Amino acid sequence: MAYLEHEHYIHRDSATRIVIVAENGIVKIANFGLAHIISEGTYVALAGEIFPIKWTAPEAAICDKFTIKSDVWLYEILLYELVTYGQVPYPGLKTKKIIIIINKNTYSYVL
Repeated sequence: MAYLEHEHYIHRDSATRIVIVAENGIVKIANFGLAHIISEGTYVALAGEIFPIKWTAPEAAICDKFTIKSDVWLYEILLYELVTYGQVPYPGLKTKKIIIIINKNTYSYVL
């Protein structure tokens, strides 16, 4: 993740489902389909652009604005998946309900 930041990339889709662990223990991140180079520090998603809300940072989910800090949130959710043995954030909730929770700043619901 530090390398991506250094290269001015935002991944926007970090989750355990895209992590590859090689036989030698090297960890790699795959699936760069949502990745973008950010030269201005912020990427604003296009209208209708789809991204995984359950893993998306609040400011990105609400305002469609992605930064390096948005990827930090993704990384935290990835760690949450690891320590809960693959539990998905916001279990059992649909996207609309998640947006309502994010708007109310009640992120503790994730856990």
